Formats: sequence, C-alpha cells, structure tokens
Amino acid sequence: MKIGMISDLPLIQSLNYLFSRLETVLEKHETFRRPPEYRHASNIRREEMTKELILKSDIIVGTIDEMLLKTRERVGKHLPYIWFQCGNVTRSFPDMRSNHKYFKSTDVIICACEAELEITRKFFTNVQLRYVPLVYDDSVFFPLEESARQGIRRQMGLGPEDKLLLYPGRLELEKNVPTLLKIFSVVRSLVPNLNLALVGTAFEQPFTEFGVYPVSMMGTLTKICRTLGIPEGNIVFMDNIEPADLRNLYSAADAVVNLTLLHDENFGLAQVEAMGCGTPVVGTNWGGLKDTIIEGETGYKVSTVASSALGVKVDWWEGIHKIVTLLTAEESERQSFRERSWKHASEKFSFAPFKERMESVLADCMDLKESESEPLELTPFAREFWEVCIPQRLRLPLYHLSPHTYALYQKLIAPYTGSPQGSADTASQLSSEQTMCLASPVVINDDGSVSVDDLMWPFQLTLPDAHRETIHAVLGVLKEEPVMKVERLISGYLSGHPNVIEALSWMLDAGLILKTLAENGRVTLRDIGMKMSTPMYSTQRVNPMTVDAVVVG
Repeated sequence: MKIGMISDLPLIQSLNYLFSRLETVLEKHETFRRPPEYRHASNIRREEMTKELILKSDIIVGTIDEMLLKTRERVGKHLPYIWFQCGNVTRSFPDMRSNHKYFKSTDVIICACEAELEITRKFFTNVQLRYVPLVYDDSVFFPLEESARQGIRRQMGLGPEDKLLLYPGRLELEKNVPTLLKIFSVVRSLVPNLNLALVGTAFEQPFTEFGVYPVSMMGTLTKICRTLGIPEGNIVFMDNIEPADLRNLYSAADAVVNLTLLHDENFGLAQVEAMGCGTPVVGTNWGGLKDTIIEGETGYKVSTVASSALGVKVDWWEGIHKIVTLLTAEESERQSFRERSWKHASEKFSFAPFKERMESVLADCMDLKESESEPLELTPFAREFWEVCIPQRLRLPLYHLSPHTYALYQKLIAPYTGSPQGSADTASQLSSEQTMCLASPVVINDDGSVSVDDLMWPFQLTLPDAHRETIHAVLGVLKEEPVMKVERLISGYLSGHPNVIEALSWMLDAGLILKTLAENGRVTLRDIGMKMSTPMYSTQRVNPMTVDAVVVG
C-alpha cells in the first residue's frame, strides 16, 4: 500500500509520540512525504509538491491540511484521507468550518475517545468515524518492583506513613489546578502526612471561548497556596522532567489526580502513563478520561456537569471522597488497584492494540476506495452552530455573544461531561433526601445578582425575581457550610421561605449548586470548613467593544 504522510504541524508531546508510533505501523508499506522545502516554498510550489504526493499515494494519513484538501479536489483523485482530529471538536471544529466542503464520505476521521465520536456525529450525517485511542510508551512507563518503588520514596524523603498525590501536566487555566489545590487543602486535614507534587510548566494560555486571559498562572497558584495555608513542606512544583524521572514519580505516588476541564483533553496521556506504572488515578469524568479510567478498578472518576448558565462544574465534594477513599484503603486493596491499572493500560493503550486498530482502519480505507465518494453532509446542528458561533478577534467571547450561543456550547460540550454512572442529571428537581454542594464560591452584588468566583467561568448571573430572596438565603448558608443535606437546609434555615425546592432546582440547573454524594463515614459534611466556599480570585472585566488598550503595570 502506498501511503502519503501529513504531519507538518508542530505537535504536543502526546501527538509527537502518536505519529512516531504511526510510522512504525506503516513500516511495511511504502510511505511518502512532501519534501522538507515545503515549509518555506511559495504557494504555487506547495501545490505542486502536494499534487505529486496525491498522485503517487493510495491513502493519505495525518493531521488536517487545507492545501492537500484543495489540491485533491482540483486533481480529482479522491483517495481516502485518514485525519487525526487531535481534540479540536470541542473548540467548535475550527479546521472544519471552512474545509468541510472538501471532505468526502470515503474519508476517515480518527477519534481518540467516545465523546469525540458523539460530538462529531452532531456535525455530519455521512461521516466515517473510527475510535483509535492514543498510545503511551510502555518501554518507559512500566511498574517497578516494590523494593525499587520504596527506594525511590525514601530518596524523595517519604516515610512509610507518608502519602503522595501527583499532578502531571501543564499548569494552565483549563487544567483546573486551582480546584485541585483547594481540594488538597481539605484532604490533607483528613489524611495525615499527605503531600502534593505538581509536575509541569506554567502557561498563560487564554480560554478565548469565554474571554478569560490569565496573567500569571504560577503567581495565581502560589497565592492560592498561601491563602489556603498549605505549608511549603507539603507541596512541590516541578518543571518538565525526563521521562525516566517521571516514571519514578508515577511509581512513588499513591495516586495521580487530574481535575482537568481542558477542552482538548481527548485522551489524557499522563493518566495512562501513570496507570502503565501501576498507579491508580482520580480524574474528572471528562473527555478522554471518561474512557481511560475504570471506576473502582483503576481509580475513580469525578462527576462533571454542563450547566445551563455557568459553564462546566466539577463535583469537588465527590472528588474529596474519592481521593480519601483511595488513600485510606487497605494495602491489599491498593495493591489490587496497582495491578489492575497496569493491566488495563497495557492491554488497551500500549503499542500492540494501537497497531491492531490502525491496521484495521487502513484495511477499511482500501475497501472505501471502491465506494462512491460523496461530500460530507452537515446536520442541522452544524449549520446553526457555524452560522451563529462565529469567532472574531477582539470581539465579545464566542459563547457570550448571546444566550443562544451559550446554549449551543452546552449542547456541544455535554458529551464530554457526566457522572461515573452515566449522564449527569441537572434538570430534575432536588428532593429533601439528597445532598447538595455549592458549585463555586459566589459574591452577592448590590443589585441582587451574583458573581461567581471561578477562574474559568467568572460569570455574573441575574437571579429570577420569584426566587431571589430564597437563593440569597441559600447562598448565605452554603458559604458557612458548602455541603449540606437538602432536608437540613429546608428545616433548619429556610422554614419561612416559599417554594424552596423550586428555587433549589433553578440553582441546580443554572450551576450554582450540584447534587452530590452523601457522606460515607470517611469524610463528613462538617470536615470541609469554608475553604471551598470562600472567594479567593481577582478578576477584572474588560469590554473589548469600548476599551482601546489594556496596560499592565
């Protein structure tokens, strides 16, 4: 088989390794690339080189490439194009907005998680989709003997009773590290001798879809640690390290924790590497992590909810429960977690299953070559989404253009979210037997609205007149006790307020509160204090339509 390779874009670590492994899969085939001069050539010369690649190939494999799509259309040779979409579906499919007309029903879009498959189907009716998770390097990330593992812990200054949580990944806004720090400040009061290591580089990556631009992530995280009273001896920040050293950290850790809400998180390489080393993971039930973590076997998943008004919310109370449950398990149970984690990662995400999946995709494409090729057909959702949600530089944030654009975002992102048992249910009413928690700290403004103290979604919310007084009362109570039984709230604090359940249901749907787990004995409602309900971020609003320049200093 003759295969043309397109991987000219700068790629992040997980994708670099993916394409290096893909090259190994394709070794038995004849492969072609455009010459190195392509990067610096004129558009006319680029088109010539791309045409040459198309004419001598049976299949094209790689990232999306507009020049290839347009040239293939002009040449008229509709050979199958296997496209790794690299997590951009939740960024509103920016590469497909203008290029979808060049894709055909005989092309194949590779999705790294089930949520990507579901979202892509929201856009196209006759698309060829294949589920191919990314791949980790099992020659580097593998379990160590227990004696070696304990030796590494001793070198790190960890005693037999010490516990280590590890976060491996970029320190950026959408990775939701501030929430991890707040949860750690609570868990360390429940689990003696607990430490946290954060391994990764800080980035001021903006969350442009909602118009949030961090100023200094490292400064923000340092301030949060100070505000929460986390002792310097219990937390360490480490920049990027060598893979072998990262393997040692995975092995030394009692658990890896990642509460990511990154919209590109279609796999979660670090979590799979950790499991490959035999370390269980507590991660958000989000994107690729929904597929890679097996609830109760290789770790635990923490529920996420796409609210109707306030973005995506993480059930931090559930997260506290699951981290404490994992850290306080008996040694025999922790050993079972380690064995199952390694087995799961090795069987599902090492090179052997990746090779098998890709060879199956290549075989499918040879069959597709003989099929009739048609243009991709857009769904009504896709037509509406791309007509309404139009990103423009230095304009209002994409999903703040109108309530309608936010509603489309909620539909887009919903497959990325959920509870470990199924889709998170925000629409149904709360009953008096249920437990709820404050989703994020809030400030009640003079005009009766509330401002949400959330770095990713620092929204201001206008409350309905019929429920405003009751909602203010609920928020006042939850500031003191951010987790509470509904029955206790109603009978103890809101006995004189009308329509309390209706007001709570409105708050639930909007994303001010979350339905959550009841206490399980290891963590009680009174263990939390006010760390999860106290505002601690500083955000400033700038209207790009009225401000000419922003000066820092």
